[in-house]
Amino acid sequence: EGKAAFANCSVCHTAERGAANRAGPNLFGIVGKPAGRAAGFAYSDGLKTSGIVWTAAELDRFIANPSARIPGTMMIAGGISDAAKRQAVIAYLESLTAS
Repeated sequence: EGKAAFANCSVCHTAERGAANRAGPNLFGIVGKPAGRAAGFAYSDGLKTSGIVWTAAELDRFIANPSARIPGTMMIAGGISDAAKRQAVIAYLESLTAS
């Protein structure tokens, strides 16, 4: 279910260990990491200076409305309004961290 929910995200993001960045960064292992710090991606200043650590709660807030959570983000997607879909995406990302 989570991988299916992530399909929309995969237009801009990869989620496999060692995969290249796309328009957005590779999200493999992102849970528990500080925002805007993964090597090899040019993050917006807003994301780099946000001080956010990607917990499930922070991912939920960000995925719901990226530009409201981090003004100036380069993420062009409008977010996922459906809470169940957000939770599915987050569970999928958490499972990749545990891999």
